[in-house]
Amino acid sequence: MQGVSRTNFKSFIFTFRFNKQAITSLTLETQVEKAAEFLRQVGAISPLLANWYLQGKSLKDSLSTNVSNNTQALIDKVKRAHDPDLPDLTEFSVWNAIQDPLEGGVAFHYSAHNLDSVSAMSFEDAGALLMKLAHPEETFTKIINLAVNIWPEIDWVTVVPANYFRKGRVFKDRQTIGWIGFCPQPLKQEDFPQAHKLVPVPDRGTIIVSCPEVMNEQNLDHFGQVGDIDTKLVELGYLPLFMN
Repeated sequence: MQGVSRTNFKSFIFTFRFNKQAITSLTLETQVEKAAEFLRQVGAISPLLANWYLQGKSLKDSLSTNVSNNTQALIDKVKRAHDPDLPDLTEFSVWNAIQDPLEGGVAFHYSAHNLDSVSAMSFEDAGALLMKLAHPEETFTKIINLAVNIWPEIDWVTVVPANYFRKGRVFKDRQTIGWIGFCPQPLKQEDFPQAHKLVPVPDRGTIIVSCPEVMNEQNLDHFGQVGDIDTKLVELGYLPLFMN
């Protein structure tokens, strides 16, 4: 399966949601070390994700610190930016030094907290990855598998068109499995006959691939497949409320 063409660029959300209590129980250093390990290993999945740089005041400044091989620099940056008035907030952004999103330029944002908003990390915008990945389903599945094994604190993952995520979800107060997602429960294929693929993640849960091709929210078959999967997840008690 090939990625989308340049003329059909669509904004996608790729987000890893944290259990707030679990993630904020970790020290800042532990959180950043986990993130650094993820950034190192994800480079083996795609060369687009092999190098990550701290944001700077200029392009030269931004390219001066590659945190893919310098965990301490990332820890130091997060500590310097840490807000003492928000002791449970750990936040940072890095980018892959590709300036053009149409060539795979993407940022990675980490925001772990117990505030009244979603605590998560994400690739922004994942549509940039779709532009360049030859096999996006396989690549996203590998990235999700890597992340949920590094972070037991992740309680939901979704790769989904941004318009569907914001306006098309069947359950407006809940998450969605999207095109490719992770549910922290062992799921049975017979419960999800409409799903393209279920990939077990031992001791963690299940990756669900809803559609065999890149999801298009304007495709009624895709819309129906994802809606049916979300509905079954609600019936099982597994589709979390959006703001939990």
